[in-house]
Amino acid sequence: MSYAARVTCFRYSFPVAALLATALVAGPAHAAPAQAASAPPGQSCAGPDKVLPAADARGKLGQRRVLLVSIDGLNAKLVKKLGKKARTFTRLEREGAGTFNARTPFERTQTLPNHTSMVTSLRPTDGAHGHGVIWNDERLEPTTVHEAAERHVGSVFSKVRAAGGSSALFSTKEKFTLFERSWPRKLRTVIDPDDADLTKTAIRDLTGHRRAFTMLHLGLPDHVGHKHGGRSKEYRAAVRKADALVGKVLRKVHSTPSLRKHLTVIVTSDHGVSGRSHDDATKPAHYRVPFFIWGKRVDAANLYKINPAYASPGKGRPGYDGPQPIRNGDAGNLALDLLGLSAIKGSVFNDEQRLRWRAPNARTAVVPNVSQGLLARNPCRT
Repeated sequence: MSYAARVTCFRYSFPVAALLATALVAGPAHAAPAQAASAPPGQSCAGPDKVLPAADARGKLGQRRVLLVSIDGLNAKLVKKLGKKARTFTRLEREGAGTFNARTPFERTQTLPNHTSMVTSLRPTDGAHGHGVIWNDERLEPTTVHEAAERHVGSVFSKVRAAGGSSALFSTKEKFTLFERSWPRKLRTVIDPDDADLTKTAIRDLTGHRRAFTMLHLGLPDHVGHKHGGRSKEYRAAVRKADALVGKVLRKVHSTPSLRKHLTVIVTSDHGVSGRSHDDATKPAHYRVPFFIWGKRVDAANLYKINPAYASPGKGRPGYDGPQPIRNGDAGNLALDLLGLSAIKGSVFNDEQRLRWRAPNARTAVVPNVSQGLLARNPCRT
């Protein structure tokens, strides 16, 4: 770890014809279709040969673990164009469930607001559906996410802690100490601007500690994009380096029996980049992000194909009415679902935890309820 590293540790730290008929009679505002498709009481379906406990039966952590990797400022279109030169994303696409066409929250394409959305599954805005973090610097006021939202805000970190587990946050940016101040109990926080050193530290922590949730933030593409531009050769090199660092993590997971058996990895980005900025949330290069899920329990598939209640946005930037794309803000409640924990109270992204990571079987028919917007989800939680 470089001399600039900063380490803070805390001790407290559900037949199709019947479903269609029910939907036509009941109307879109009713929950009956989803109930008619549900798994047996106390369970929810997660694809072939896999049954998880229902949300109301959840609350205790087992041996499952989740690693959320966010590559700051990653241009999804460029990564896809790199093809085999981006070896790790080629592996994620081959072995995992994913897409290069996920979306950021509608409102913003900025680092701190969008990462706060990832860990809270709330929108980066003020009000009842937002977390209140609408700045993107290292300010110390408001001191916490709770102060910004003017109410208590739950997160993956607080849910894991309440279930008796611990978490770790590894970031290249000092502004992420906001999370440490907001949810300090059972959260180890490491800030190190050197992506390579930070990745080594994260790997050591993954192999040396049984934390339920780990978040690794890599900032190199964003840093280089701001300095040289998102179309520069320097930016392409930074993207390839970040890809290689994530590759080191995946190889360590694969070579470590306990991690290979129990750890699931989510890889996404907070936003993309075009020129030397990414603040304009209306630009496709900014709002389009990758979203991949990888691990032993994950089927190799296109996420939109196994999640028909979600709608691929094409080149568009959909708001929150109508069919929803997969968003990076879905990551928080997805991580909790992978851990067997219920969703964050009051959250809006993936709040019913129906983002699949396994291909559906014959009994998981889906009729998307497009009128519910963010609430349109698959009938079986996975």
